[in-house]
Amino acid sequence: MILKIYNTSRGFFNIRRYNLLFYYSLIILIAFIMRIWDLSSRAVHHDESLHSFYSWVLAQGGGYQHNPMLHGPLQFEINALLFTFFDASDFISRIIYVIFGTLLVGLPYFFRFKLGNYGALFTSIILCFSPTMLYFSRFARNDILIAFWSFSIVILVWKYIGEEKNHYLYMISAFLALSFATKENTYIFVVTILGTLFFMLIPKFKTNIVRNMNLYSLSPPLALYKLAIRIYYFLFGKFNLRLPKAQLNLLILIFLLTLPQWSALFAVFQDSILLNWTNLTIAQRSGPSAGIPIGGGVVLATLIVASLIITSVYFGYLWNWAVWWKSSLIFYGIWLLAYTKAFTDFSGIGSGIWQSLGYWVVQQEVARGGQPWYYYFFTMSIYEFFIIIGFIFSMIFYLKKKSDFTNFLINWSFITLLAYIIASEKMPWLMVHIALPLICITGYVLGDNLLIFKSVLLDNCRTKNNFILNKKQIYVYTATILIIIMFIFSILVGFRSTYIHSDKPIGPIVYTQTSSDIRKLSDDITEWSIKSGDFNNLPILIDTTSGFTWPWQWYLREFEDVYWADFSNFNSDNISYYKSVLSNREIIIIHEQNLSKVKSILNNGYKEPLKIRHRSWFPEEVYRSFNIEDILKYGFWNKVIKYIIFNEGLDSKIGSENSFVIISNNLPE
Repeated sequence: MILKIYNTSRGFFNIRRYNLLFYYSLIILIAFIMRIWDLSSRAVHHDESLHSFYSWVLAQGGGYQHNPMLHGPLQFEINALLFTFFDASDFISRIIYVIFGTLLVGLPYFFRFKLGNYGALFTSIILCFSPTMLYFSRFARNDILIAFWSFSIVILVWKYIGEEKNHYLYMISAFLALSFATKENTYIFVVTILGTLFFMLIPKFKTNIVRNMNLYSLSPPLALYKLAIRIYYFLFGKFNLRLPKAQLNLLILIFLLTLPQWSALFAVFQDSILLNWTNLTIAQRSGPSAGIPIGGGVVLATLIVASLIITSVYFGYLWNWAVWWKSSLIFYGIWLLAYTKAFTDFSGIGSGIWQSLGYWVVQQEVARGGQPWYYYFFTMSIYEFFIIIGFIFSMIFYLKKKSDFTNFLINWSFITLLAYIIASEKMPWLMVHIALPLICITGYVLGDNLLIFKSVLLDNCRTKNNFILNKKQIYVYTATILIIIMFIFSILVGFRSTYIHSDKPIGPIVYTQTSSDIRKLSDDITEWSIKSGDFNNLPILIDTTSGFTWPWQWYLREFEDVYWADFSNFNSDNISYYKSVLSNREIIIIHEQNLSKVKSILNNGYKEPLKIRHRSWFPEEVYRSFNIEDILKYGFWNKVIKYIIFNEGLDSKIGSENSFVIISNNLPE
């Protein structure tokens, strides 16, 4: 086979001849346009409405109380600041996530010293077009903020390993504080980073600490005691220079700095033999105070927090006091600033240091969503198949080319996936955190293989334009074509889920979604209120059954005469109450199961009820009923291919919950 190949060795492959800023500026511009395009067209999701409404309340001077169910205070404070300068709207409520999602795409530029020019560029491109990153960069949830903080910390970790300059430690402290103030899965990220650093130190640990100890000849208690003493001296004594200094410093700093944040982890022992005999509750199991200690448990919780703070400070002093006090001042300065609303409300300190983790410790038993253990394998295979294949190839490719950095990327990916599988609450937005390390290692391996591509196919182009393709070159060409096809299809998947089916749960990334009917009705209500001549005082009633308060609380935030009532409690004993709340209401929105109750007591001054879809959700039976033997059946693969390529087969299975809108005859058409 003889093919004529154009001499491209002076083009893209010679990337040093081009201004890297041009490439990144172009990618970032594309990312920004993709994330901001038609941003307010999708109806506000239930969770989005919670985050946006309480941000708006804060901006209006109504205050804010930290609630770990809604995660950290930082996103509320940032959004409140935006709402102060701009009118609150669906667009503005999502803009901060667009900005952080766009900035995330540019971060690999600062990681070129490890990823390489090509690897960093590929990582940015994948971040730009990743279906998961794209969708949740347009979604008012804080996961994309966490991804930005996490990636920044990873870059700074490797900056410190390479240069050992203390200002990187201070920057890590700042980003850790911002992350803890954003969302509680920072705990998972901290475990991941500590785990990867620990695995990097294991070979040196075995060589310098365990050697010549004859642990097997000692009794277990004595062996543990001797090992603990030796580890102490290696960490804080004169022998610690035998271990890699940078990795060790990072391990100590991150562990000690965040140690008090783990205080509520003791709640896992609440019902064990260790604490059960005390009858103390250090984390309530349910209710609005879930995760909070009560009674004598408050004393125990305070002692635990104080003990961990003292331990943190003591060992920080032994390690490197000059660095430690600056790092802790930065960390807790930012943390306190966020949790006290700029030192105006100190009630957030207790909930921040204890309930942030305590709430999610008790929620582990609740397992909201009740997803199977393989949930992320299902969702990631639909949306992030490109980076999954990239990760598998990376493990094979680096099997004989191991380095601290490749081991770090692989461990980061594995530990993150394992942690989110173990966590009982599994949701599609958490794919952001699983996808991030997979994107990094995929970009890195593509960068490495691009150089191989160049050496295999283009070396001869420098002297002549004709050559015979050998077997190795055919393999490289085939692999390249497959990579391009898969990436293009990945882009298509992202575009469909983000722009075409954004209001329709045709895929699991949507999970459950507010119907476009709600947004349209909200626009109609605004129009009716304007025509009525009294914009803020249009009398409206919302049935709060099944959480229908949201997203109406957000959409009707400017209306002053909105009454909220749960009609699921309607019975003959309280009929007079419900008649009174219905009187003089111009617009009534009722859950479908309560329509007959309302019609039985409603007067004749209303038009016929109009059915609207409130929310819909992805049909989970699709994967919950999965059996391993299904993969051997033709029918299974026929359905899979039709769904993946054409999104066929699920329309009729999509679940929904509806409401009825009842409009007064007094309102104009």
